[in-house]
Amino acid sequence: MIDKHTHEVHYQIVCPSSRYQEVWEKFHEAAAHAGVDKTLPRMRQHFYWPNMEGELQSSLPGKGVIEPGLTSDLECPFLGHSQPDPHPFPGVKGVKVSSGCFILLKKLAIGLFEGVFISINAEEANPFYTLAIQRRIMVNSTEASYFILTAYSDTGVFKYLYFLIILALYICIIGANMLLIVVICVNRSLHEPMYLFLCSLFVNELYGSTGLFPFLLVQILSDIHTVSAPLCFLQIFSVYTYGNVQFYILTVMSYDRYLAICYPLQYNTYMTSNKASFLIAVSWFFPFLGIVVMIFLTLSLQLCGNILNTVYCGNYSIVKLACSDTRVNNIYGLFYTVFSIIIPLLLILYTYMRILRVCFSGSKQTRQKALSTCTPHLASLLNFFFGAFFQILQSRFDMSSVPNILSVLLSLYFLTCQPLFTPVLYGLKMSKIRIICKRLLYGEV
Repeated sequence: MIDKHTHEVHYQIVCPSSRYQEVWEKFHEAAAHAGVDKTLPRMRQHFYWPNMEGELQSSLPGKGVIEPGLTSDLECPFLGHSQPDPHPFPGVKGVKVSSGCFILLKKLAIGLFEGVFISINAEEANPFYTLAIQRRIMVNSTEASYFILTAYSDTGVFKYLYFLIILALYICIIGANMLLIVVICVNRSLHEPMYLFLCSLFVNELYGSTGLFPFLLVQILSDIHTVSAPLCFLQIFSVYTYGNVQFYILTVMSYDRYLAICYPLQYNTYMTSNKASFLIAVSWFFPFLGIVVMIFLTLSLQLCGNILNTVYCGNYSIVKLACSDTRVNNIYGLFYTVFSIIIPLLLILYTYMRILRVCFSGSKQTRQKALSTCTPHLASLLNFFFGAFFQILQSRFDMSSVPNILSVLLSLYFLTCQPLFTPVLYGLKMSKIRIICKRLLYGEV
């Protein structure tokens, strides 16, 4: 708040209702039990909650009355001058508290508080203003009890529409992936390496969607966009392992297509069921191990804040809050990027170069076979790579010039569109899967 006479900035703590009594009792004692008329001005210097005067008068009956219309000399810098209001400060119609109040451990009565400040974020869309409280003291990330997600905006009644859209998308993802998983598992004719890789891909998409969509649905309907630290790190583990497993499986599938097209006669010798199972296990094990190490490194950091400008938790967003040295995290991040992205990408490029070489030098039948089997894989790979690449850019670089709504949509792209795009694409393009799905759904052959 800004004093309209001296133009000095005054910081106030937005206090939760569970602490009202503790605060006014301390200030009441400091004012020598003088009553509302002396206790209230002192409280207003440091604290705020809606209808503070009414709460205090009901708590201190007969101890003094404030005249109607009496207001503080402090005025909200974003609202300017306005008519008197029953709330303690002119023009403030209400507040939406986006974090808890860090109550004083000592010296509460004289207004000395430790390590707390308020940042005010004005949203022109409505009269409710977000006041976010953030710690300035260093805390270990394992001690941070929650994080605040500031990428969400107040959408009013449209939040119910967004909720239904996200819910419908989640149901479609579950339905499409579960259908193809059941089709592959039930039909023995599909128990081949290529379809086993596809089944693993669909399972991973169910896993990644479950790590995001329930969280999004809760946050869309919530007025306070906070997430507990354990849930935040659990989401990081889920989302990051999903992305890494997806890329590893797509790499293995490109190797499988390379063997099937370039060495068709030796394919069954090179790609056995045991080898396929081993490649699937490796595709899941290494991402899980690598992300666990990454999260443990992040947990060891000391943080100077808890505000994330995202719609879901990201590891590097938390690392950027660190006050301590992050060189180990950065070195490990580069090392892991090489093994999880660069090397698989080089393998994919190599396999497709060999496939293209065979296609151009082979017969028309060979080209048709390569086109029918590689098109859905290549389309799925490009779609995933585009979404993941933008997410990496967004987390590592300043994207403030990008409109917020576009930034949010692109950050969610590879987590929301890929899990639906892949099963629909393979269901339509793979003739064996398409025929069995029709038979299962419509009774057609």
